[in-house]
Amino acid sequence: MKILFLSQLLPYPQDSGSKIKSYQTLAHLSQRHQLTLLSFIRSPQEHEHVPVLRRLCHHVGTVPLERSRLSDLLHFPLCAVTGRSLIIARDGIEEMAKRVRELTAQEGFDVFHADRLQMAQFVSSAPGVRVLDQHNVESEILRQWYRSSPRLALRLAGWLEWRNLRRYEAQTCRRFHHIFCLTPQDRTQLLEMLSPNGSMTISELPQFSVLPVGIDCSHFAPLPVVKKRASILFVGSLRWPPNADAAFWLARDILTRVRRAVPRARLTIVGDGPDSQLSQLSRCPGVTVTGRVEDIRPYFWQHAVLAVPLRMGSGIRIKILTALACGLPVVSTTKGCEGIAGEPGKHFLIEDDPDRFAAALAQVLTLRPLQERLARRGRELIEKSHDEQIVSRDLDRAYQLVADTRRQQLSILSAVSAAASQKESLTPGALP
Repeated sequence: MKILFLSQLLPYPQDSGSKIKSYQTLAHLSQRHQLTLLSFIRSPQEHEHVPVLRRLCHHVGTVPLERSRLSDLLHFPLCAVTGRSLIIARDGIEEMAKRVRELTAQEGFDVFHADRLQMAQFVSSAPGVRVLDQHNVESEILRQWYRSSPRLALRLAGWLEWRNLRRYEAQTCRRFHHIFCLTPQDRTQLLEMLSPNGSMTISELPQFSVLPVGIDCSHFAPLPVVKKRASILFVGSLRWPPNADAAFWLARDILTRVRRAVPRARLTIVGDGPDSQLSQLSRCPGVTVTGRVEDIRPYFWQHAVLAVPLRMGSGIRIKILTALACGLPVVSTTKGCEGIAGEPGKHFLIEDDPDRFAAALAQVLTLRPLQERLARRGRELIEKSHDEQIVSRDLDRAYQLVADTRRQQLSILSAVSAAASQKESLTPGALP
């Protein structure tokens, strides 16, 4: 089939969880279908990665996307009054809409694959099978964020945006034929949003497929190097509020408790973010901030444990999957490990209380047998449940359903065309 794949982030290099997921989907679909990729880019430097994607795709197009806090502040009052979601409206770039219209007219796509909710606005009425790939339940993340905000003004602004985003998310999902989710929890939340109290019949709902993230176990693999002693790693872009919340909680609260038991413990924070946040974190005792890195694997290999103290979020934490694949032990909150089919205490450690979370980190740092056992079993879990070769079969099954929908569409169009031709031939005075 001919597929138009719309991506909010250029899906290469694989330097973030979202990009890993998008790239794996794109790469696998390219083996069986003709793909056209349209993606936003955030900087001119990203153009250097386009040739890698051209090897997978029939055509690759990019559209610049610029964001700023000032722009968001200027748009928010208008969105609040009109009922539009700021998160959606700020990505509603006319150039992207224009490119979609032009390519659709030229190529006659069978499938329109929107990677993330923000890209759905460009193909929600497209003339083919519409697939929405939900990396998260976006409105659920926002709900958790505004409820945890300490400032009344932020809670009120967050509530207004959550109300608008939730309405948009539900309306948009109803316009797509197929919805892909990362976890059963996400599917349940979306179904409840689309059909409160079972108000919609099964035939009226989109088809849902739960597709776990596949990890390239040959790329993300253990490497026997000497680890930094008492070294804790945190990974994630601080531009995503759940990551920023987790990073500050870890650096300012949890690390202090760890260092009481392990005075030499140090924390490395890897990921981009606003300069003000990176600067604040770098001033915390025992903390090193690297910013964005091209390849996360050396950090997995060199550190003793990955800390994932997420208190809000949705979907699945791909950084946990890649860390486990590299043989790095993980200590997480319940929210952080949501959607991962592992066993706490066997494949990773889970604690939600800051004292107990710090104690778990200290245990992994000081008990070598525990560290080695978690590393070995974590790797086994990824090989068994999240290897891309296994997960790709789920994607194939989901796209078989997409192909079935396309065949039904074409059959209906053919029948309508035949009926119209027959009616024309029977019209009195029609030319033979």
